[in-house]
Amino acid sequence: MNAEEDLDHLSDQRVSRENPFSPSDDEIAVSLAAAWMLVQLQELALPPEFAHRMDFSICARAHLKP
Repeated sequence: MNAEEDLDHLSDQRVSRENPFSPSDDEIAVSLAAAWMLVQLQELALPPEFAHRMDFSICARAHLKP
């Protein structure tokens, strides 16, 4: 099977929903929204002391030592 046939086969699976592991459009939309939110959060400038307290809090909740 060449690359074009592989692509056709994958496309047919998507259309016929043969592949049970294929994400739904809703799952893709949710993932994209979450990714966009993470991009926006990464652009925030946090004061170092706040970032340290947040890191400490997350580690404490995860039962890890900072």
